[in-house]
Amino acid sequence: MIKFYDYPLRLRQTPFQEAYRVHQQLDTLLQEGNNYRFPYCWHHEKSQINNASEVVFRTITQLPIPGEKCTEIDVVEGMDLSFSVRLFNAVNQTAGGSREATFEDIQKRLPNSLKLSGFELLCVTPIEKGKYFVIKPGQSSFPIPYLDVVLTVTVLDVALAEKALAQGIGRRKAFGCGMLRDIEVI
Repeated sequence: MIKFYDYPLRLRQTPFQEAYRVHQQLDTLLQEGNNYRFPYCWHHEKSQINNASEVVFRTITQLPIPGEKCTEIDVVEGMDLSFSVRLFNAVNQTAGGSREATFEDIQKRLPNSLKLSGFELLCVTPIEKGKYFVIKPGQSSFPIPYLDVVLTVTVLDVALAEKALAQGIGRRKAFGCGMLRDIEVI
């Protein structure tokens, strides 16, 4: 049985496109401000308020922060799950330069990536493709391309699957990719 806690936040003066600033704000709040030292994952969306981001971060540790949503899932080997996730859409290097990975490229890489997280891929459905930027003061910005997908998976390894549910999957988790959302047991 895995138990995790989701905490919603609104970060003002932190535009959705600036994922690095969102990451910095969360680190300041959790690790520097309150001295919490544990893994967490997060996801952010555009806010209806200009120049703000709606953020949800997840931990396996209960925190004294209002708005907590506790979720318990009894994960067993062989069970099917469905969830949405924002995946880092890696840039492929080709002889003609670099390009964003296509959906077909991601479909080929996804089974191996999910195996490392204790899942076997059954179905993948793309939802939205986009990008946000890492903007550091005094340096040029670089894009983080992403692809929002809905995945249907079978649990192969309970311990790895529980870790993935709590901490996310894939690459670029520091920039808001990888958090499993809208989790349903099928």
